[in-house]
Amino acid sequence: MALALAAAVGLGVPLGQIANAAGQLLSLRLQEHYRAVVLDAAAGCAPGDLADPVTVAELQAGYEAADAVDKVPVEAVKLLTGVSTACLLAGTIMTQNLAAGILILLTMLPIMIAFSVVAAAERGGWPTVARENRRASYLREFLLQQRPATELATMGASAQMAGLTAVRRRRAAMILGGLIKTAMRAEVLAGAVIAALFGSALLVLLTSGAGAAVTAAAVVGVIAGLHAVRSTGYAFGVLMIAVPRADAVDKVRGWIDGTTSAAQGDDASSRTVDQLDVSGLSVAYGQNLVVTDVSFSARRGELIALVGANGAGKTTTINALLGLVEPSAGRVLIDGRPADGRGSRSRRRDTFGLLTQEFGRYELTIRQNLLLGTTGSRTDDQMWAALRAAGVAAAVADMPDGLDQQLGPQWGGVGLSGGQWQRLALARVHLRNPGIWVLDEPTSSVDAETEELIFDELHRNRANRITIVVSHRAWTLSAMDRIHVFDSGRIVESGTYRELLGAGERFSELFASQLR
Repeated sequence: MALALAAAVGLGVPLGQIANAAGQLLSLRLQEHYRAVVLDAAAGCAPGDLADPVTVAELQAGYEAADAVDKVPVEAVKLLTGVSTACLLAGTIMTQNLAAGILILLTMLPIMIAFSVVAAAERGGWPTVARENRRASYLREFLLQQRPATELATMGASAQMAGLTAVRRRRAAMILGGLIKTAMRAEVLAGAVIAALFGSALLVLLTSGAGAAVTAAAVVGVIAGLHAVRSTGYAFGVLMIAVPRADAVDKVRGWIDGTTSAAQGDDASSRTVDQLDVSGLSVAYGQNLVVTDVSFSARRGELIALVGANGAGKTTTINALLGLVEPSAGRVLIDGRPADGRGSRSRRRDTFGLLTQEFGRYELTIRQNLLLGTTGSRTDDQMWAALRAAGVAAAVADMPDGLDQQLGPQWGGVGLSGGQWQRLALARVHLRNPGIWVLDEPTSSVDAETEELIFDELHRNRANRITIVVSHRAWTLSAMDRIHVFDSGRIVESGTYRELLGAGERFSELFASQLR
């Protein structure tokens, strides 16, 4: 027995340390697992889903919840250990006095009830905290990322941005502070009840007529049992607080439908489309109808243009084509099949290639930039061909590491001009080579000579795709097969460049200053 006791005492400390390290390792792996779940859910979202701020807020809440969910397994073990210890103590005391044992057993309830109240409060407050933290993180990035931070400093607006960030952080802190105060009040009340229960148990023992030795042993056991009850309550509290955060993870976990993984290995981005039909398309924002009864068609090999003044409905129509907004009427057909419905998420993603005026500046390597959105493999020759088609191959060839050149001075890479970033984004569309290209002012940031080369390339290699161009420059429209003129959310004219000029109506009004 002495040897067994010595072994238990000697091994207790290192085994405890090993258990603690194992718990930390498990927590780390679980945290990364839950974050991966949320990121997979985000990757599987349709563009229209990500345009909804509620969806993005739920993703942020799920991502932040991983910090609490990862502690569940370790605290569950502590809870089982604490409950077992408390039950053994209560059972032992029951052999001497039933009432005292029951009182000891009841001491576990107040702290559990208290943390149940805290968990209910967190369930209501946690989404708001996540929303405010997300907004604060968004604002903070403007101060930490090189390009926006430099622009803010130049304007003298850095302090204002820091102030806006602090406001959001304070709002989140106020909500968290309220939750902490709720927890403090609940724990104080629970502590008072526990003290009363322990005191009652001791009084029952002292007045039960038990011998001095039994009473002394019971007192020592009760005092020692305080630690078991305390650890049980804390572990239970951690589990209860984790419940609303686990709900946040589970909510987004249900969004994963396999569409992301289904496309892997299938070079669907190179599929061709023979016909696009838009029929009676209408889009409303609230009660305001911004696009009304828009209809047009395009066949493979055609270049069509959407033109109109700002606010005429072009961008909303494009967003409806891409699934970024839900039309209130009408339909979009791709080769005779509805663009919405079963499988529409992956079909739209694989069918359309988009270049907007707000093109992404992803500070990765050139190669990583080009491969964004592609499935299957791409050779270096294909990448260089895409760069040449976009008019940026010469600039990349001059870089020290070529396709593997890191971009972005903040990462020790090369800085690009606005025009070079735009051409790189266009090269990405060339490399994906989807069936329908949607180019919204694709040359807004480049010089006139490069613009002419890019449009010549678009015209020369248009045979295997449908190309839709949104442009405000008259000369870029002369090679279009058909031009649709928008005004007040409707198509008011359609025809070739010469036909529309000859008609002398809305198209001529829009480009009068450029045609003098």
